Amino acid sequence: MSLARAGRALRSGRSRGLVRQGGWALVDQALSSGTNFAVAILVARFLGPADFGSFSYAYTAWIALMGIGRSLLVQPFQVTASALDGDEWREATKAAAGSVALLGAAAGAVIAVVAVAVGVDDPTGATLLAMAACSVPLLLQDFWRFAAFSRGDARGAAANDGLWAVVQVAAFAGVAATMELTAPVAFLAWAAGAAAGALYGMRQHRVAPAFTTATAAWARGVLGLGGWFTLSNVLYTAGVQASLVVVGVVDGRAAIGGLRSIVNLFGPAQLVRDASENVVLPRATRALATSGIAGTRKIALAYSAFVAGVMTLYGLALVVAGRWVLGGVFGTEFERFSSLMLPIAVGTVLSGSASGAAVGLRSARQGRGLASIQGILVAARVAITLALVIPFGVVGAAWGYSSVMGISSVIMWRRLFRLEHVAPGPVDAASGGRATPSAAEEPLG
Repeated sequence: MSLARAGRALRSGRSRGLVRQGGWALVDQALSSGTNFAVAILVARFLGPADFGSFSYAYTAWIALMGIGRSLLVQPFQVTASALDGDEWREATKAAAGSVALLGAAAGAVIAVVAVAVGVDDPTGATLLAMAACSVPLLLQDFWRFAAFSRGDARGAAANDGLWAVVQVAAFAGVAATMELTAPVAFLAWAAGAAAGALYGMRQHRVAPAFTTATAAWARGVLGLGGWFTLSNVLYTAGVQASLVVVGVVDGRAAIGGLRSIVNLFGPAQLVRDASENVVLPRATRALATSGIAGTRKIALAYSAFVAGVMTLYGLALVVAGRWVLGGVFGTEFERFSSLMLPIAVGTVLSGSASGAAVGLRSARQGRGLASIQGILVAARVAITLALVIPFGVVGAAWGYSSVMGISSVIMWRRLFRLEHVAPGPVDAASGGRATPSAAEEPLG
């Protein structure tokens, strides 16, 4: 076989492997998001609005905790451990799992105090107390998914989420057969799958959380980077919520409902992006270790092209059938918001075009850069939304969203292509993957 044919065969094998990983990542994301969606519908139907509200308080607390855990610890773990193998990977994973468990315990204690303050006889307080008891297994199960992705094992992540789904079904069936479904019981039944996944993850990876000095050293090593990732996520969320407040104040609650209904229709395309990112981020990190920033940029460009392509096809379908889809999914009263479909579709495609740059910046550990970009975008989002919603109403706000996504894409790609001297450097697992100064890891503060 010639060298050219050998090279083509190698690239073909890698492509097939990437497609398989992407397929399993999509299955994993569907299991993770799909089961949560199904549980929400089930619980709402059986409990009614009031008790479902109590369940939602606890679930919202979990979403907030999960976001903090991922940005503070899990994302830094991904961009440091993905370039490790063998014993180095296991040592880093043990320390990271221990840090995640400790965060869960600390958060659980805080949530338990809030539950007691609300009153454990109150459905909301009792459900929050159930959330507090489940915080450690919930965080650990989520961590094991990303540990699998860091090893290039999307199938393992799907297996863990699959176990969660099976145990959830069994738990809810058991509750239905033996007792009355209440908000705290529903939460415990939902979280039973997480407990099973947390235990199974240790068997999957043959790694148990460690609570040693190495764990403390690992946490100290990543908290700088994780702090910037967390700040970036907080700023992004603040920008989104602030723009919704502006729309509500200027154009009323119905405008918010119409805008959110359109955004929700793009959920399946976002699911594809989120699933594929779990595969691409570890690959971009490994590319940095082997080929430098040029290798990371190459993967980032290919990933953005893929995501933007998927979102373009999906967006075109929604734009063509927008009015019918809105009426069929949400009701005829939402059809009047079909004019928002085009600007939201454009914004979603532009967001997809920025996804590769965001992955590249995270894999290059540019946490401070991401936070500064989000700081700019918060101000831009509020200013542009306000400038357009006053004369044009919610349609103006939708085009404002598209404008901000375009600005975000330009800024992120510009920053990624200006990184010319980022080298991977040696990785010290015990210190949380802190690389040599050439890797430009940025401390918070």
